[in-house]
Amino acid sequence: MYIAARSQVRCNGAVEQLLLETNSISDGQTRGRVDTMVVDLSDFNTIRPGVQSFLKKETRLDVLVHNAAVMSAPLGSKDKQVCNTK
Repeated sequence: MYIAARSQVRCNGAVEQLLLETNSISDGQTRGRVDTMVVDLSDFNTIRPGVQSFLKKETRLDVLVHNAAVMSAPLGSKDKQVCNTK
């Protein structure tokens, strides 16, 4: 399983929280592997390196859950590519 976030600090925090919350339900069996991937979807410059890093380690992606959307960005806000919202 991969945890993706905008920075390594956020990735590490998410992994720590996941392990903390699931440790008590472990049945003693071998646990899976949790890895991190730094990708800021508002900054196109981080997407290609993140994907390339993933592809060096994995041959396929079975499921992707993306849960970090903003329905409506604040008026006048800009993304990393300096695109204005309308």
